[in-house]
Amino acid sequence: MMRCIFLSLALATSAIAQDGVRSQRIPVHAIKFSPFHLIGFYPTALLGYEHGVAPNMSVQADVGYVFPYENFDEEFRNKRGVKLKLDARFYIEETKASYVAPEVYLNAVNFDRQDSRQECYDLECQILYRRTYYYKVRYREHGVGVKYGFVRYFGNFLVDLNLGFAIRFVEYKKPALTRQFNEQEMEWFAIPNERRRTGLMPLMGFRLGYRLQ
Repeated sequence: MMRCIFLSLALATSAIAQDGVRSQRIPVHAIKFSPFHLIGFYPTALLGYEHGVAPNMSVQADVGYVFPYENFDEEFRNKRGVKLKLDARFYIEETKASYVAPEVYLNAVNFDRQDSRQECYDLECQILYRRTYYYKVRYREHGVGVKYGFVRYFGNFLVDLNLGFAIRFVEYKKPALTRQFNEQEMEWFAIPNERRRTGLMPLMGFRLGYRLQ
């Protein structure tokens, strides 16, 4: 009788241990959603898919649709485009699900711009009037980065957090005339900052997900 009890306890303990290992293993398939991408100047519905390709490595791809959210600023309207990310995750400790991941990304967004400026009506510029311009702006940004993160599981549900930095290349394409007078009025801390530039930026990711397998 005691022998059966000890055997049952041993089997139960083994099952719990194995379940704990399974709960922390790299997912073969997992889908993720980034809620914080819904806010910001370019609100995006961003979905991710992670696929385990080795005992300590996975690949994750994110695809986001920038939807035409209309804010109170009429100068920027009808935003549309995509955001793409791809990273390779090298897990340091499977039991803690921490990882290091290089990343590449691309943002391709268009929006309609409205701007106005004061211009001269006559050659002597004695009579002034305000002219409004309507035009399309193409925002393009790509970059490469590296990040450190960890995943925590709650059954098959998961929370994915990461931090890092990236080198970014930003460009706003617009008609030559509007580009000329906008450059004079632009501020570095304006949103959006429409200057062409290259620089470092922090990376921060937060995703909720579900492990399919």
